[in-house]
Amino acid sequence: MNTQRPSQEYRIGHIKAAVWTHVDDDRTRTTVRFSRLYRKEGKWHSSSVFDVRDLLLLAELANSVHRQLAPVTASVRDGAA
Repeated sequence: MNTQRPSQEYRIGHIKAAVWTHVDDDRTRTTVRFSRLYRKEGKWHSSSVFDVRDLLLLAELANSVHRQLAPVTASVRDGAA
């Protein structure tokens, strides 16, 4: 079982972004996984499939995450962090 946790999480409504930081030998990579949260039979689940009605929230969240991460990833890429 994978016990690793995302380094950061962001959420707008039922759309969530999990940010993962991967450190390789000589570089750090940042990836983002988007998911849609929903409740079925009293239990919470997540899906990577989005309804057309979710797309604006997904785009808003992606833009927000990008604004948060772009300066950080640029400083890591340029060797400032």
